[in-house]
Amino acid sequence: RQNSGPYTVDLQLNDPDSDVAAINVFAPTSNPSLFESVDIQGSGANRQLVFTLAADAFGRSEVYLSAYDAEGGYVEMPFTVTVGLVDDLDLDGVLDAVEDAAPNGGDMNNDGTPDRQQPHVISLPTAEGDEYWNAVTTEGSVFQQVSVMPAPSPSGGAASAQFPLGLLSYQLNMVDYPESATVSISHSGSANLNTYYQYDMAQGEPWQRFMSGTGVGAAVFADHMAVLIKDGAPIDQDGATDGVVQIVSAPGFVDNPWRNPVRREDVNNDSQVSPIDALLVINAINLDSARPLGDMPTGSTSIPGYIDVSGDNSLSPIDVAIVVTFLNTRPLGEGESADSESVNSANPTFATASPALEVAGNQETLIVLPLVRSVLNKSSASEVKSSAHTNDIGSSAASRSLVDRTRTFSHALGETFESRRRVLMANWREALTQVFADWPESRPAR
Repeated sequence: RQNSGPYTVDLQLNDPDSDVAAINVFAPTSNPSLFESVDIQGSGANRQLVFTLAADAFGRSEVYLSAYDAEGGYVEMPFTVTVGLVDDLDLDGVLDAVEDAAPNGGDMNNDGTPDRQQPHVISLPTAEGDEYWNAVTTEGSVFQQVSVMPAPSPSGGAASAQFPLGLLSYQLNMVDYPESATVSISHSGSANLNTYYQYDMAQGEPWQRFMSGTGVGAAVFADHMAVLIKDGAPIDQDGATDGVVQIVSAPGFVDNPWRNPVRREDVNNDSQVSPIDALLVINAINLDSARPLGDMPTGSTSIPGYIDVSGDNSLSPIDVAIVVTFLNTRPLGEGESADSESVNSANPTFATASPALEVAGNQETLIVLPLVRSVLNKSSASEVKSSAHTNDIGSSAASRSLVDRTRTFSHALGETFESRRRVLMANWREALTQVFADWPESRPAR
């Protein structure tokens, strides 16, 4: 900061229902120690907010500018005053000179404003110093106490992961969003980062995995991670619901990011296994065919879903078979406490009775219908291909008949919800059985 002011903000008042001269204007603040004085001056329609900063003070304060008229009407317009340091204008803990040296001329997120002027954007070198981190959060929340450090040796569930860029530590002051915020993390180099952990020494096992699906955590995209954070949730390492979140983030790399390391059949990472998980794999095959998956998402895909249920780093109908076999042998919605079932991927089979598929709930039913119609209509006219084989999944008359029955089902509005649900699930089960009826028992090696 170079001077204490005074600083003036012009206010224009208008009230069609009462005398504008009778409007009372106030400006309380959340951090009075930042100001020497805060005054409202002027009269009528033209007023001024005039404030002078306290000597040698720096920090942030909300100013709650509010006006009341003679009829009881009320309006409030809050805004933030940031008193920065000479070498850290946005008070995020990263020196202005460091942020100015970031790629793209110090505007690493390419929004037209230097990162050093934005408290919701940070850019700084990684722990190794040869690349730059960039993190952007919901505007209205602000970063503070930002730092980097080398990654300790991975242990526990993270033992097979690598953290080539080290750790990124920060506090997030959730000024305008007291419950949640999203932090988008990217970097300037070529390292593939396809999983997300946090490092918390207060935990018995310091490496904690947080991937989206359970309300908080990271979704990995081709060029960034989007981490949903909630104040006071387990992802908040200070453990308090106080508007400030403490994070030591560890974006990392694993050999196969497409397989759920806790429960392989839990494709959407919601801590249970349901027909939704099978349908997500079916939809992925429909949208982009069976294929090798690689280390990173491409296009608009993201991790999770954990669509590689078999763990062979590829997407194929076998992945559907494993989920369906699990559903047919376990109660619907089984959590992640039990061990996964062993499945013979070379010759998948289905139980003749399928109680798990007969008791799908409302949410599953709403999602199942468009996905089933998609897989049936497409499979009657297309092939699922991978690098090693071609598999015709819909050439039979039975499959075409199933398409017709599904179309008829979708227009049977006079039936009860329960009967429609049972017909849908039966059709879905028959569709999967037909898919695997044509699957070769032996396939060429990949």
